[in-house]
Amino acid sequence: MYASIICFFITALFECFIKLEYKRSDMHKGILHTVKYDFYISIRFICKEQPNILKVLLLATLVNFFVIGTVMVGLPYIVRTILD
Repeated sequence: MYASIICFFITALFECFIKLEYKRSDMHKGILHTVKYDFYISIRFICKEQPNILKVLLLATLVNFFVIGTVMVGLPYIVRTILD
């Protein structure tokens, strides 16, 4: 636990030195347009520029689908029936 606390504070210290450019956005179009545009840009980035990220996301979704189903059905059965 102490190692986690130390790592947290070291990370917080490093974040103090991050410099990001501020770009004022057009607020004339509204928040819904901004959300749609950001979603479009992120989907385009995942599908076109970094297709490996899409493959990893699909694999994680598939694994999660089967693992959660097994755990939700199998674990209560094992606990109640086998372990009493």
